[in-house]
Amino acid sequence: MSSQNVKKVQTQLQNLEVKFDVQKKVNALFDSDVVVQADLKQSLLKKNITELQISQIKTSELPQDQFLSHINSAVSSAKEQLNLRVKVSDLFNKVSVEPSNSNLLQAEDTIRTISNEQLKTSYQQQLTSICANYYHGKKLIALTYDDGPNPVTTPQLLDILEQNKVNASFFEIGNRIAGNEALLKRQTNDGDQISSHTWTHPVLTSLSVDEANSEITKAADLIKTVSSQDWQLFRPPYEAINQPILDKINFSAVNYDVDTLDWKIHSVDSVYQRAISGAHDGAIILMHDIHPWSVQATPKIIATLKNEGYTFVTVSQMILAKGNLELHKNYFGW
Repeated sequence: MSSQNVKKVQTQLQNLEVKFDVQKKVNALFDSDVVVQADLKQSLLKKNITELQISQIKTSELPQDQFLSHINSAVSSAKEQLNLRVKVSDLFNKVSVEPSNSNLLQAEDTIRTISNEQLKTSYQQQLTSICANYYHGKKLIALTYDDGPNPVTTPQLLDILEQNKVNASFFEIGNRIAGNEALLKRQTNDGDQISSHTWTHPVLTSLSVDEANSEITKAADLIKTVSSQDWQLFRPPYEAINQPILDKINFSAVNYDVDTLDWKIHSVDSVYQRAISGAHDGAIILMHDIHPWSVQATPKIIATLKNEGYTFVTVSQMILAKGNLELHKNYFGW
């Protein structure tokens, strides 16, 4: 063998040794070996990995080839997961102190961006556990209001909620938002949750899946633009929804298990009596902020339920306290 060939073989061996050493260090970062590019999609960073450990992986001696590209991708994935871990830890600490609408939304928005399904599931379970621990032993109840915003009655209701330090969940009709944007901004600032009640309030099960999705998302998109609230939750008008629609959309439905019938019986006392008689831990109460009698019944409902030891929560707080917040579900209360 010529000296030139010997030198070539020696160089190849040196490259293999360097590659082996780098691959070993990269594998040590993850809970499973990342031998090929496809492994990176679902590989999780080990616990207690530090930024220093990642920075100690040197690639300057590696030749420009596919292996280097793979290693760079692995190092990049490790850095991204570490940064995400720090961000999520900070968000979860905030939630553990106060699972407010804004803190939960920030956490959910962050989890939603994660492409690694195993990691996404892990963080979602952690968030659920934090909320379950926070609300453990408390009687939870959610006041929900449909069909707004209304320029007259909605501000009156918001005053009542603010005075009583109670947050509620609003399911807005999209074509009623224009001109009432300030109400959605106030709801957000007050800590209330806002979600879609479709654009025109149709019977969704009478529409095609694409038409139903458009009704839901058009309102949700405007709500996000106006209020920055981007919950993947909606309330189907008339409680009309089916699994084929839910399976095709990136939302879950939130129905209710206590109907005050305020749309049918125009009576303050009736709304109050039905809300109180149906109340239980995990209840989701349906009212409409477009009805003066429902707004007028709210202070007494709040006072009675507080005296009975209830803690008022939004629907997202309820779902996370009682179970996991997932897509394609139909929630009714607990």
